[in-house]
Amino acid sequence: MNPGNNTPRALILADPGRIPEPWRTQVADTVSATWCPEGLSRFPENDPRLAAFTTLVAMPYHLDAAALSRLPALRLLITTSTAVHSVDLDHCRARGITVRNITGYAGPAVAEHAFALLLASLRGVRAAEAVAQGDVPALELAGRTAGVIGLGDIGSRIARIAMGFGMRVLFTSRTPRSLDGALPRALSPLLTAADVVFLAVPLTPATRHLFDAARLRAMKSTAQLISISPEEVIDLPALRQALREGIIAGAALDISGVIERFHGVPRLTLTHRLGTHTQECARRRAEHWVRVLRACVDAGLG
Repeated sequence: MNPGNNTPRALILADPGRIPEPWRTQVADTVSATWCPEGLSRFPENDPRLAAFTTLVAMPYHLDAAALSRLPALRLLITTSTAVHSVDLDHCRARGITVRNITGYAGPAVAEHAFALLLASLRGVRAAEAVAQGDVPALELAGRTAGVIGLGDIGSRIARIAMGFGMRVLFTSRTPRSLDGALPRALSPLLTAADVVFLAVPLTPATRHLFDAARLRAMKSTAQLISISPEEVIDLPALRQALREGIIAGAALDISGVIERFHGVPRLTLTHRLGTHTQECARRRAEHWVRVLRACVDAGLG
């Protein structure tokens, strides 16, 4: 359709240059779009332009009540991510704002990044000077045991990659799951058996600080913890202590917060929101959220 007077006005907190065709054109055909890669901070307080937008497309980071209140006409929020834990959903429900996320776009990229983190940690990539001196012996994965916590799309991909490395795979899942070649286990026996523990769960009330001091102590002292989950799934002060005291051998995380707060923590490898940074994933992400946008506008939600 061609935008007209009744077309929803959408604020899109993304760089249009990063949205490949044909999806950028489909956005233009669906809504009257204002692209703003700088985020809401580009707009001064009480900027009247914000009152016109009925649709917001954005990464979910920092979409709290204060940010959302700056958009008084907002009816539809589309997060360009699977996670919605950074969105104030209670605020949205109270205002009648429809919230939609996107799924199914990140699997290959994030699963591969989990192994990039693991190999960096095992091979001491973050400590090249120690490796050169032979003080950090590398470990091999073949014959070791991987424990995968969360056997959704990403967790299943991690499990299959682990099998490709010649690893024995155990998994635990909150819903009944099966995967050829992988063995189901309760969480406690998985932790005591695994040489590598992969965290691949979303942030929910049940998973917040799932990995606390007790869970970290249940792991082998030689084990690695690899997480592509939201960092709130881990009790980070407990992780710092576990690494400083040698309770576990190492950890590697892809985080969304500030990396500098981890300076000085030994045997810790960090990346900052790199799990989905592939060309293929960017195309899938754009395709998914544009399809969701079109469906929502066609349903009169925008």
